[in-house]
Amino acid sequence: MNKKAEFWSAHVAAVKQEAISTSAYAKQHGLSVKSLYRWQRVLHSGPGITKPASAGPSFVAVRVATPTVAAVS
Repeated sequence: MNKKAEFWSAHVAAVKQEAISTSAYAKQHGLSVKSLYRWQRVLHSGPGITKPASAGPSFVAVRVATPTVAAVS
């Protein structure tokens, strides 16, 4: 993890630990509210995933199965 990610990771963890709103935490610590929210999304999106929201849409293949109907006796 780079220094920037470590910095924001510590603040994201502190927001949870202090149990206050993200906005209030950002104001108390002189941080950009927008940046703190962004890093919360980035860090909670999964391990190793640091794709910024502005990178464009992602697509996921979906397979729809035919529903199975059970016989009623």
